[in-house]
Amino acid sequence: DSVREFKVQTNNYSAEFGRSGGSIINMIYKSGTNQIHGSAFEFLRNYKLDSNDFFANRAGIPLKSFKRNQFGVTIGGPVYLPKVYDGRNKSFFFFGYEGLRERKGVTQQATVPTALQRAGDFSQTLNSAGQLVRIYDPLTTRQVEGGFLRDVFPGNVIPPKRIATVSGNVVKYYPQPNQPGAEFTGVNNWIASGSDTLDVNKWEVKYDQVVNDSQRFFLRVSRRKYADDPMILFPDDISVANGGRFAPQNSVGAAFDYTWTVSPTLLLDFRAGVSRMFLPWKPFSF
Repeated sequence: DSVREFKVQTNNYSAEFGRSGGSIINMIYKSGTNQIHGSAFEFLRNYKLDSNDFFANRAGIPLKSFKRNQFGVTIGGPVYLPKVYDGRNKSFFFFGYEGLRERKGVTQQATVPTALQRAGDFSQTLNSAGQLVRIYDPLTTRQVEGGFLRDVFPGNVIPPKRIATVSGNVVKYYPQPNQPGAEFTGVNNWIASGSDTLDVNKWEVKYDQVVNDSQRFFLRVSRRKYADDPMILFPDDISVANGGRFAPQNSVGAAFDYTWTVSPTLLLDFRAGVSRMFLPWKPFSF
């Protein structure tokens, strides 16, 4: 609601845009007028108001949770301070705000080591045909005619003394299986559900000043904060190994424009702008 006009150009750019590729998007923000005007909006999406996918219905899979609220307000008018300053026809302000809140249900499935495998026991580790997956001892490697040969660990079990300290510690950061998994292989023996979150807040302030009949200027400042935090599905005691990252985006922009109608045939326009996006991304494990 803060945008008054926009134009998209895909070719035949004028010289002011240089050798731009792709497309050029120009936007003009609204300005205040001699009267106070404003607006408010709310755009709602909720899974309880949605229908399920045809194929999900046929498979008996319920609709996942999804909630999205996009809302905002705008207000603009003359700068007016009772008994101090009347800015009608001269000074104007405009303010706009928009927020977004999104929560999306997500299910994640993976394969994690079983209790036996954590202890080095692979006597029940099978392939899809139900055959034992043999674990060979690398210290028994020897050269034979036509290649190399290794011996299988007795009972397909790695002795506790042969398990590296680092490996023994790392395996503790895998969640325990909570599903039987596929037949024989046990693949996809862990499943968890959570909520994926997205929060966005942005605002802009614009000030317009009519200096005289031939001169005017405006100043605009905008800010946007975008927060997409990682979804934590691992248990609390090992959540540090969940993975993901905090990926906030903090954007700031400003623009200044001065226009002087020097004569009926000569127009001077000076414009300057600055924009900055700060991305302090960091892994969740920090």
